Amino acid sequence: MSQRFCFLFLFGLSTTVWATPGAVDKYDCHKASDTGEYHCHGSKEQARQFHVLTGVTSTNDFWVYDDGPYSLFSGVAAQLEIGWGSVATYAAYHYQWHATGSADFMIRGWDAGIKAGPGIARVGLHPYALAGYFSNTFDINGRLTPYSGTQYGGGLVFNRADSSFDLRVLYRNPQDLRAIWQQLGYPGLIANLNVQLGYHFRF
Repeated sequence: MSQRFCFLFLFGLSTTVWATPGAVDKYDCHKASDTGEYHCHGSKEQARQFHVLTGVTSTNDFWVYDDGPYSLFSGVAAQLEIGWGSVATYAAYHYQWHATGSADFMIRGWDAGIKAGPGIARVGLHPYALAGYFSNTFDINGRLTPYSGTQYGGGLVFNRADSSFDLRVLYRNPQDLRAIWQQLGYPGLIANLNVQLGYHFRF
């Protein structure tokens, strides 16, 4: 009787060990040792590695000059993002008003970029780095002046099941703006910083 009990106990223990998924990551997922396939044992939402985001973003440009003062342009942007795992690409169109001076100064245009960071297309809080390109038009008293350049920076994204919050800080190449400012006879521009805070629906 005791031998039969020991056999059943050991058999049950071995099948339990065999069914254990092994080491899993914070999403309750891992690669199968025999096939190398990445799969998950938790919820469907935790397992999801792909998302599409669409929503609005507050966008704020700071123009810093060599004589001390600065200009702030503040507005909104519509954004679309597609992400997979640790990489995402986005595009946005924005419109900004001059918040620290003449109401006749405005910016409109678009920017696009690639974000990279651990798990940024999955649920949770994730840091990331960003690199991209922007193309704007500066409206100064009805005179439209285009400028563009590269941008780079970083941010934090917090993904929930059906929504996402995104905070990013960018440095935008001021070369084109610096040339425009010199032509207009204004103080020299030394930096163009951009801060964005977005709320998006997540699909």
